Amino acid sequence: MVFDYVHASVLRLENKYYGENAIYNRVKKDNEQWIFGIDESKINNFLMNFNLSLVEQLNSQEMEKRYFKNASGKIITKVNGTHCIVLAKK
Repeated sequence: MVFDYVHASVLRLENKYYGENAIYNRVKKDNEQWIFGIDESKINNFLMNFNLSLVEQLNSQEMEKRYFKNASGKIITKVNGTHCIVLAKK
C-alpha cells in the first residue's frame, strides 16, 4: 500500500516545514478541512493498527534527492514539506 499523510504539526500550525503556510491557507481557502495528521515518528504505531509494516517512508528532502535532480545531481525544485509518502505491506 502506498499513501501520503500530512504531518500532525501542520494541523497544530507549528510552521515547521517548507510550504506549510501556503498549503494550509490553500486548503482553508478551498473550504477543505484537515482533520487528521500523523507525527512522523509515530508512523509505525499507526501502521500496526492495521496490521501493516513500514517498508519505506519518504519526507520532502528524500523525495527531492531521489526524484528531483538534474543530470549533474543538482536538486531542481523544492518539495512541499508538509507531507510524507509511505510504502507499507501486510
